[in-house]
Amino acid sequence: MSLSSEAKGLLKGIPIFSALGAAIGFVFVPSTVDVTTFANVFQLQMNINFVIGLAIGAVLSALKVIILEKTVDKALSHENAVKAKMYMHLTYIPRFLFTVATLAISVVFFGLFGILGALVGNISLTLSAYLIKVISHKKSGKDNLKERSE
Repeated sequence: MSLSSEAKGLLKGIPIFSALGAAIGFVFVPSTVDVTTFANVFQLQMNINFVIGLAIGAVLSALKVIILEKTVDKALSHENAVKAKMYMHLTYIPRFLFTVATLAISVVFFGLFGILGALVGNISLTLSAYLIKVISHKKSGKDNLKERSE
């Protein structure tokens, strides 16, 4: 399975933003889990449902990147632009339903904090896309400066 550099960049950014979401959740999500270690009892500062939802959302985002990469490659192989456009529209529906099903599972099994975590994990895809755009813009700016100095 060969992925483009953009897809690889998105796949690298998803765990970064998911970890950032976990750090933010560590501060803002109320604790619900007691952990006992060597007769010391302390509370975890993070709701385990939020973490599970975050992991589910991050995995969903990674799967959507891979599926979208394959979909775009297949659509570009169509010789007819109308068929390619129709193919892209038809493959959007299963990706959307996959997202809805994942969020529904998160809310049913993990409650409010589970769906919040899943949403944060899902948003990590969007944030990764913005990060790649900023990085590529900075790289192209450095390349332009190199060309001007030569």
